[in-house]
Amino acid sequence: MVSAIDVGGAIWISEQTTDRVPRYDAAGNMLGTIGPPFSGGELDNIRGMGLGNGLVYVTDAGTANGAAGDAVVVFDAAGNFVQTINTTGAVASPFSVMPFQGDLLVGGSSNANDIHRFTTAGTPVGIFHNSTAIRFVHQIAPATGGNVWCAGFTTGGISKIDAATGAILQSFPAAGARGVYELGNGNMVWTNGTAAWVHDLATATSTQVVTGICYHRNVFGGAPAAATPYGAGCQGLALASGGLPRVGRAGFNLRLDNVAAASPLGLFAFGSSALDPGIDLTLLGMAGCTGYVSLDIGVFSGGLTAAGTSLFALPIPNNSALAGVTLATQGIAFTSATSLGLAASNGLSLTIGC
Repeated sequence: MVSAIDVGGAIWISEQTTDRVPRYDAAGNMLGTIGPPFSGGELDNIRGMGLGNGLVYVTDAGTANGAAGDAVVVFDAAGNFVQTINTTGAVASPFSVMPFQGDLLVGGSSNANDIHRFTTAGTPVGIFHNSTAIRFVHQIAPATGGNVWCAGFTTGGISKIDAATGAILQSFPAAGARGVYELGNGNMVWTNGTAAWVHDLATATSTQVVTGICYHRNVFGGAPAAATPYGAGCQGLALASGGLPRVGRAGFNLRLDNVAAASPLGLFAFGSSALDPGIDLTLLGMAGCTGYVSLDIGVFSGGLTAAGTSLFALPIPNNSALAGVTLATQGIAFTSATSLGLAASNGLSLTIGC
C-alpha cells in the first residue's frame, strides 16, 4: 500500500503490487475493488492518489494487465472510470499527484522534470519544478500560502516549493522521505521506510512518533485545508495566509503586504464565491485593479499597518462541521495612485480542513 485517501467517507487504498484500489467504509467493510482490469481501462504498478472536485486521481506506471503505462487514471467518487491522462514525455514513472490551482501536479520517480503540471483534461502545461535538489518525488502535498510540500526520496529531504515560481523556499533533511503533510500547528509530519516523524520548523528537529514502514500521509475525516492565491494585485498589494485554515486553528490570520504608507490599515473583503477571472475595476476608478470575490459576506478592517503589512485575525472554531467550508477573500488598501483612492490585492481561496 502506498496511499490511502478519504473519498466522501470511504477509504480508498492504492495497492502497488496487486494493481488494484480496494474501497472500504469507515468501519472497515469492503465496498468494492477497482482493477486490475475495470470497465474502460486497466491498472498496473499504481502508487500515489489525489482527490479534487469529486474526482480521484491514481498514478500508474506499468503496462501489465493492459494498462497504459506512465499515466494518471481518473475515477469519479463512485469508482467509475472517467479518463486516462498519459504522462509519457513529461513524467516518467509517476508516483504522486495533487490537484493544484485548477490543474494537476504530477511527480515521478525517474523523470528528468521533478514535478510537471497538467490541466485536468490531461494537457501538459509545463514544468512546475526541476532541480538537482530533489530526486524521486515520492509525495506532494498542500503547503501554507498555496505552496507545495515535496518529499524527495533519493535526495532525502522535505522541500517547500513556491506556488508561483516553482523555486524552493525552504527545506530540511529527511532521509529516504516518502510521505509529507503539514500539521495544524504548522509543523510537518513526514515518513520513511523505518518510521513516521514530526518536524518542528522552529527548532529544526525531527522527532520519531511511530516505528515501522510508512508511506504517504493524507487527511481522514474531512476536507484537506487549502489557501490558494489567484489573480494579481494592483499597486503591489499581495494577500497571503498565515498557515492553513484548519478546524480549531485559533491563530489563523490573513496578511496584506505592500500596503501604502497612506493607508493606516488594510481592508479585507469576503465572499462565498471566488471570481476567477475577476472583474476589471477601472470603471470604478481603480485602473489596473481587479475584483476577485463576490462580496456577499462583507468588508472588514484589519490591523493597523506596520512596515507595510496589515493583519486580519480569523480564528477558526474547533467545530468539525466547518470542515469543507469554502470562501474567498481579497485585500484592499488606500492609495493615491487611483482616482477612487483604493487598490486591491490578488484573491485568496480558502478551504477549511482538518
